[in-house]
Amino acid sequence: MNFKYYLLMFWRENIIVLIWTLIGSACSTIWGLSTSNSLTSLANYDVQGFIKWIIILFITLFIWVLQIYLDRLLIAKVIQKTNIKIREDIAKKVFKLDYQKFHKQNEATYVSWLINDIQVINDYGYENLQMIVRQIANLIFCGIALFSLNFTLIITTLFLSVVMIIVPKFFSKILNNKMVEVTKANESLTDEVTDSFNGYDSLFLTEDDQFLLGKIIKGSEKLAVKKVSYADLSGKLFASTNGMSLFSQLLILVQTGYLFINKLVPIGAISGAQYFSATIFSSLTGMSANIIEMRTIDSIFDKFEKIRTDEKSGKLIEEFSENIKLTDLTYGYNKKESKILDTINIEIMKNNKHALIGPSGSGKTTILNILSGKLSEYKGKVAFDNVDYTSLNFQSLQKNITYLKQKPHIFNATIRENILLGRNISDDVLNQAIRKVGMEDWLDSLNYGLDTVISGNGSNISGGQAQRIAIARGLISNKNIILFDESTSALDEKSAFEIEDYLLKREDITLIMVSHRLSSNHVIHFDKMYNLGSVI
Repeated sequence: MNFKYYLLMFWRENIIVLIWTLIGSACSTIWGLSTSNSLTSLANYDVQGFIKWIIILFITLFIWVLQIYLDRLLIAKVIQKTNIKIREDIAKKVFKLDYQKFHKQNEATYVSWLINDIQVINDYGYENLQMIVRQIANLIFCGIALFSLNFTLIITTLFLSVVMIIVPKFFSKILNNKMVEVTKANESLTDEVTDSFNGYDSLFLTEDDQFLLGKIIKGSEKLAVKKVSYADLSGKLFASTNGMSLFSQLLILVQTGYLFINKLVPIGAISGAQYFSATIFSSLTGMSANIIEMRTIDSIFDKFEKIRTDEKSGKLIEEFSENIKLTDLTYGYNKKESKILDTINIEIMKNNKHALIGPSGSGKTTILNILSGKLSEYKGKVAFDNVDYTSLNFQSLQKNITYLKQKPHIFNATIRENILLGRNISDDVLNQAIRKVGMEDWLDSLNYGLDTVISGNGSNISGGQAQRIAIARGLISNKNIILFDESTSALDEKSAFEIEDYLLKREDITLIMVSHRLSSNHVIHFDKMYNLGSVI
């Protein structure tokens, strides 16, 4: 995963951009030659020659304007196409991380990767690459033009070019390190901003908005320091290279003046030499700095390359057939704190209904997280149909288990999309799930029904409506093991009873339920109830 990889992936589009870039450089060179020769024609009172060169200038002008338009359009298209692919590849790697590795970074960092880092790749990668290609073409075309005026001019130019290429190399490594610092500061700011807005509801009535502002300002100041530091170094780079460029142009002007005085070049050569030398040295100036800046994005791609999904084939499991056993299960979130689970032994039989009860913090949700494969750093043994969890293929485990959480995530999408999650489900199955969770009246009250758009994380619906969507989402998955973690806590008692009653009476599913308000009418339907490791 590197910049070259994506350039080659869209090689056709990049070649078209390259061709139009070369056309632009050719137009620039023709423009310089034409103005130089038109000046010589005027000095020699050659009217026909002057008119000829003016006509060439008008034709060049038309082609050049067209090139400028197409250049911007085509590069925008290929950049956006590549951005989509880079984001897709990063997201694929991130979503394949196991639960614990995923949470080693927070969501804001991943957002920064997909937005800030992609913008850095655009600014310092594609834009610099396009400039480098244009500059190389300018060097070739203008070098040929300068040679045509007088071969000694190109000799002087080559000598000065070598000096200009050497100077920027002193800045390369330091500039790359500075770019790494900028990307990390971007991630930190994104983290602070996300954290601040997520905390708005909690501080709404506390009048502590200065705390939120302080977090954003602090993150902004850190980013500003890193960006100013980068600008300071890149400014020194550009100042030194531009200074060399201007000095070199001055020398070429002096040399051309000497050649003209000695009648070795026409008067127009002074204009031409100045134009071409300025183009050559400015191209060299920019190219040296652009190459160094373009290399700074290598650190970003290196970061993405280091995302290790550690995908293992593992043992494939088919449909759940016997039991899941938790033997001497021990778990603590922090080694220094007391264990949440201590030598727990539970057996979950196929198609049986199990309840996990106990006070908050007793480990009920932790057991569900272990069963779902989210937590793996436990002691003891967990076996799925006599296959140890540590040797299971995680994807095949996912195909068997649905986890219904108390606070489900609701996407900024339609209700239909939130339930289906891109799965190809028939309308009959969808409508049946909607009826089972009691969503009909709510949907009927909406102008667009299932196609009503919900705001991010369900901010425009109630907690109960969000839970109904999540349960419907789980039902249509048609998996044979359901982990039910206070999934009806936001519903009214009657609705919660009906949904739980439906699940408890289904003979084709294995249910592990966590609830603080088990109905006495439901207790009889549980095959086993576990209270902190003791069977009731």
